[in-house]
Amino acid sequence: MDKNPGIEREHEPETDIEREDAIRRTSEKEDGDRDTFNPRTGEDPGLLELTEDPRERRLKRHTM
Repeated sequence: MDKNPGIEREHEPETDIEREDAIRRTSEKEDGDRDTFNPRTGEDPGLLELTEDPRERRLKRHTM
């Protein structure tokens, strides 16, 4: 029994984790590709680093 029955609590941490796992499983089934983007750091280790400057690549593409 809750000590403060009149106060609504936030989601239980276990429930949140289970919900996140269910969403992750569903999204993996849909696209088959796992998202590697980390919203906390803003980085995506799954992306390859550019080996050339994008402007140089564009210039090469337009001059060929």
